[in-house]
Amino acid sequence: MIHEKIYSRIYTFFLAIKGLKAGKIGIRYGFDIPRLPHKIKIGNRSNFDRGVSLILSKTDENHETDFLIEIGDQVYINKYTIIDATTSIKIGSNTMIGPHCYITDHDHDFKNKAIDSKIGELPISGKVTTIENNVWIGSGVTILKGVTIGENSIIGAGSVVTKSIPKNVVAVGNPCRIIKDRK
Repeated sequence: MIHEKIYSRIYTFFLAIKGLKAGKIGIRYGFDIPRLPHKIKIGNRSNFDRGVSLILSKTDENHETDFLIEIGDQVYINKYTIIDATTSIKIGSNTMIGPHCYITDHDHDFKNKAIDSKIGELPISGKVTTIENNVWIGSGVTILKGVTIGENSIIGAGSVVTKSIPKNVVAVGNPCRIIKDRK
């Protein structure tokens, strides 16, 4: 079996050939970008654990967008986290994301559709999702479309973030709510 550092370099090189824009990064076995790596930009010294997936879907609205996922420097994304983009997901530098998280920038628009409309044919509705610098996302957190999580904030394990969270706070729950300031 290939040593993890060698694997990381080889797979990063392979993704760069396919258009991934990345500084020096670390990836573990099972890291996956199933399509559109040329729509991803990753800063230096970011690390991705086993089973992390960066999923991108091309739509009529995003085909000319430079990047659908932008990840800053020194970001750590733990095991089995999925980042699912059709519009834009931005993750700031020095951010840590726990295992089993789901971050998205879209959902399916069922408003004004007939009740018998095929679920898979419903149009996608997207809004930019942003995680600012120096944020800590706990295990099992879900972050939905259009949310901004402010700089220096902490999101507790198991939270479902449906609305933006300001900077310098601790927030938890479903739906996620602020429980205290970090100032």
